[in-house]
Amino acid sequence: GAEETKFELIYAKDHQPAPGGNVTVGFAVSDLEEKIALLDSRDIAHSPVLSPGPGMRFCFFTDLNGVRIQLFEGH
Repeated sequence: GAEETKFELIYAKDHQPAPGGNVTVGFAVSDLEEKIALLDSRDIAHSPVLSPGPGMRFCFFTDLNGVRIQLFEGH
């Protein structure tokens, strides 16, 4: 549904990731700056904001298990 959590799974036949390694989970957010402020308030390091095209912005941070998390804001 429109308000439920969604996951995108990408399968690469020739790639076997280790737990936490080479795994990224992405979440769409409505306000990237708000989420970055939350990360900063909790001293969680994150990448700079990347903007590969108009209306697309995202950043990454790593969870305690070594999984990369992407926060994505786009139109």
